[in-house]
Amino acid sequence: AQIVTTSFSSYGPTDDGRIKPDVVANGAGVWSTGAFSGGAPSTSAYYSSPGTSMAAPNVTGTAVLLIEHFQNEFGFAPQAASTKGLLIHTASDAGNTGPDYAYGWGLVNAAEAADFITKSAAGASGYFEQRTFNGSTQSIDLISDGTGPLKATIVWSDWGLTTQGSGLDDNTSVLANNLDLWVLGPGGKYFPWTLNPANPTSPAVRNQSNNLDNVEQVLIDAPAAGTYTIYV
Repeated sequence: AQIVTTSFSSYGPTDDGRIKPDVVANGAGVWSTGAFSGGAPSTSAYYSSPGTSMAAPNVTGTAVLLIEHFQNEFGFAPQAASTKGLLIHTASDAGNTGPDYAYGWGLVNAAEAADFITKSAAGASGYFEQRTFNGSTQSIDLISDGTGPLKATIVWSDWGLTTQGSGLDDNTSVLANNLDLWVLGPGGKYFPWTLNPANPTSPAVRNQSNNLDNVEQVLIDAPAAGTYTIYV
């Protein structure tokens, strides 16, 4: 099925150009429980409702279940940035190829996220790690068999960020820690997705560093078989 936003959805970016929304979820005509029936309080009422009132608990409930699965597989709870990263890394792309300011990184895909957790914990096709950045370049080596895309995603909690000014449309960056993600391997250097907030409908590109977001992702659509090094 095609993934489309509702007519009342809000789009990004933020004033300083960060990608928003991060992800999207079903928020149109969702059948859910209600507190009233026919205007009277009820403990068994149901109704159909649209908006973030449906999409937000959809993602929240999904995240809680994924955190529980993560704890069962890894033996510890994921950090907030890790949970966000799992949702973004496994989201189903929508809109323009790559991230965009309408769908963010795509539609939350609970099955893909749970499968990624399972495979990562088993040391299979996925890889997950939490690290603290100390100012020095960090790297991870991996081997691709060339049979499918190679995707690397980094998300960090941006401690120490500044607040925007009191004026409207202030594009001063609030990013406090500007980490960069790139991959070296057969074919050369691979850059993360970047968007142009000055032209918000233009597709994302992969030809430069990302200096706006605290979420970065490198996607190599058809990697040659060989060793790749992910750098942060």
